[in-house]
Amino acid sequence: MRAQHSAGYADRLKPEQAYKLLRTLAVRRPTGANAANAIRTAAVAALVAATGRAVPQLHQLNATDIDLERRPVPVVTIADFDHPVDKHTVEILRRRLDVRAGITKALEGSDPGYLWIPTKPGRERAGVQPPKPGLTRAAVRTRHAAHRNLVLQVVGVPLRPYALLPRP
Repeated sequence: MRAQHSAGYADRLKPEQAYKLLRTLAVRRPTGANAANAIRTAAVAALVAATGRAVPQLHQLNATDIDLERRPVPVVTIADFDHPVDKHTVEILRRRLDVRAGITKALEGSDPGYLWIPTKPGRERAGVQPPKPGLTRAAVRTRHAAHRNLVLQVVGVPLRPYALLPRP
């Protein structure tokens, strides 16, 4: 699954390659991989492909920005613009929202609404305990690293989420 290298398309997958990668990420999880992290990674990848927005642009999304019940087409609202999402992206996002609900349930009613939350506690730093998963947004660099690592384990190539952006 190599990205095409030509003028204007460097490191971008063809649409059929992107679709295949998304389906693979949604259904395959390497042995020992964190399930919550795997579905979060698949959701990030699906939104990059569906919206044409890069991970930093998706960083500020809240769970309420995802409207999977909108008719005639489900949407994700980014910067006051509705992006329609296809049925495969909807399936991945439903799974992501279910996992997110399980993580935030432990917060006992203090869900901050962020879509991208850490899937497990972070490390103690300078003697300070990390916040519980769900209280803060997952860092952009964390989602980039998780994506590269999971894609490497699943398909053998460490593609960046950028590879899923539609070609110009």
